[in-house]
Amino acid sequence: MRKTLSIIAILGSMLIVFSSCKKEPEQSCGTCPVGGSASTPQGFTYTKNGGTAIKADSAFFLPASNTIVAYYQGGTNRVILKTSSQSTNTYSISTTNKVTHLDAYGTYNASGGSISITANASNKMSGSFITSGTGGGYTSVNGQFQDIPKK
Repeated sequence: MRKTLSIIAILGSMLIVFSSCKKEPEQSCGTCPVGGSASTPQGFTYTKNGGTAIKADSAFFLPASNTIVAYYQGGTNRVILKTSSQSTNTYSISTTNKVTHLDAYGTYNASGGSISITANASNKMSGSFITSGTGGGYTSVNGQFQDIPKK
């Protein structure tokens, strides 16, 4: 009986030791620390009403009109961000600083929130936006953009 309890104790200890060992996660990129992930991926992603993230098929910024445009599924779905400037700054939604989303359900116009441009250099722009508003059945359209090109 004592021998059986000893074997059970040894097996139990081994189970605890092996189950507590963690396998190193695979790296997601060559320059990331183990377990890390790449920074925000290049491109433009957004959500409607806090839903699943949508990655735009194409996105770019137009300095002449201080506009950022993103397309999803061709021209069917668009997000347009218009700001008074494209300098790094946070722009509150207003009559000058706007976020519009167009799709088959209608047009969403932001009435509150902000657009933040965190980088604009070397013909690439990065930032994010958080809005509230109405239209097309939506009450919010939020997203981020990383290294989108100048057009």
